[in-house]
Amino acid sequence: MEEVQNVTKVALENAINHEEDELLTTQEVAQMLKCSAQVVRILANQGKLPHYNVNCKKKLYSKKGVLLFLKRQHKIVSAQLATNIK
Repeated sequence: MEEVQNVTKVALENAINHEEDELLTTQEVAQMLKCSAQVVRILANQGKLPHYNVNCKKKLYSKKGVLLFLKRQHKIVSAQLATNIK
């Protein structure tokens, strides 16, 4: 299990370091995170997902920002799993 987590961590870090900053729509981020567009908007409103307001309703998300969000979430989940195993 630890080997799989290390591979995922390395893959995320490589993606963050080598990815050109690309702007994504709410729907594209939802597909990336495998959740609904409403969840993406809620995370953005809570300040957990960095975004740019294009107009009063439309938001664009930095791909690097989304990958960093995934990396933070991975650390949180890994820490929770580690405490549950003990």
